Amino acid sequence: MAVTNSSQPGQPAQTNTPPQQGTGYVNLGSYVNANQNNQLGNTVAGGIEKAGTQATSALGAANNTFQTAATAEQNRQANLGQGVSTTLGNVTGGNYTVQPSDINTFQQALSGQSQGPTGLNNAGQLAQNAQNAQQLGQSATTAAGQYNLLQNYVGNGQQYGLGQQTLDSALLGATGASQLGQARQATANLGGQANNAINQAAAQGTSLQNGAQQLASNTQNQLGSAVQNYNQQMAANLAAAEAQTNATVAGLNGVNGNAAVNLSPAELQQLSAASGGVLGQGTDLYGLNLGNYVSANKQFANTQDIQTAQNLAQANALQQLAGSNGLTGNNAALLQSYTANPNAVGTYQSNNPFTVANQAALSQALTGQQDAYNGQMNLLNYSLNNAQNTGIGGTSPGAQMNVGNLYQAASSPTGGFGLTQAQAQQAVSANQAEQASLNQQMTQAGNQFDINRILGVAQPAAPAASATPVLGNNGQPLTVS
Repeated sequence: MAVTNSSQPGQPAQTNTPPQQGTGYVNLGSYVNANQNNQLGNTVAGGIEKAGTQATSALGAANNTFQTAATAEQNRQANLGQGVSTTLGNVTGGNYTVQPSDINTFQQALSGQSQGPTGLNNAGQLAQNAQNAQQLGQSATTAAGQYNLLQNYVGNGQQYGLGQQTLDSALLGATGASQLGQARQATANLGGQANNAINQAAAQGTSLQNGAQQLASNTQNQLGSAVQNYNQQMAANLAAAEAQTNATVAGLNGVNGNAAVNLSPAELQQLSAASGGVLGQGTDLYGLNLGNYVSANKQFANTQDIQTAQNLAQANALQQLAGSNGLTGNNAALLQSYTANPNAVGTYQSNNPFTVANQAALSQALTGQQDAYNGQMNLLNYSLNNAQNTGIGGTSPGAQMNVGNLYQAASSPTGGFGLTQAQAQQAVSANQAEQASLNQQMTQAGNQFDINRILGVAQPAAPAASATPVLGNNGQPLTVS
């Protein structure tokens, strides 16, 4: 409260009644001078600054709490993304065991939900406190504002007379201007600072949510790529298996000429089964084009049946990781097509890759080729036998002579057996020419019917020589005595 003049010791108190001007006190200057060192300005300014400090501290604490939680969420999302990539790399690389922790990682990544803060806690109260502190600082610039400040910080909320407020307001303006200015400066724009911090936190919270959604999208894309790669691998495996079967079938069509057709024991067994026993090891094809009868079996030629048990384990692992919402578009149905029927696994490999549409027609055709070859060879053999024994084929006298007599007459200067030596030699030449012609016809018949195209067993490849052979005998190769 303001300081008033008192009477001198021993004298009665004097009462001055100055005219009502300005503040209503003639001796205002004396009051001001007497209160130069009072704490009125410090008290009011301190109250303002305290309100500003409290608002600023609360805002800072809320922001620190927010940033700590936001950083934790950023790390969580980064760890989830790394976990997704690592697990998918393991699964596609051959480790098909999925742990519960892996499934949990994918579920969290696919949720698309941030677990971080969305904004500052008690943002409304923080903004209100900052705005109130700023308004306290601004209120020191008006008389009404100063009255309120005096009521709050000097009157302590009690009844504070108008005269006292008027006097203290004058003293406050005269003696506390500097402190009030500092307090006003300290609280200036606190409301704007609070709003900026609140808006920045809200934007960061939105960014965290967007990051969670992006993580879910990235996880779905990675799972989709893994499914597509799996499908492409199965298609490639099927194409390779079919190419091998087609190559074997192509080798049965005779384009490789008069050479043995060597197959693996398994292929020979499958070919025999497909043909009803008509074809097997040692069967001479007699020039028959088996490609007209034998073809690749397409019954189980699909990407589901080409799967192995290991392939299915990988598909099941992807299904576990994807769960119910990890795949988009047709990827879910595509993966389901591989995992829905475990009994289909290995069906292509276990099924006979060859098929013969008409076993009876194949048998009849092969028998017909064999009969045609044998008919020609029997006739040629008969003719050759006659030529070798009776000389049939000669054009000169004695052509029907026994070959032994013919050769004896040809070697005698006088001939014999009714032939001159010249006649006998002419008959020998004719006989030799006939035998040569018959032998050539036999060779041609063999080539015509590809009699060397016999189904056989391919010899296994020789083991590779060791790069580091075991040596003995002081470093010399071992020998057998």
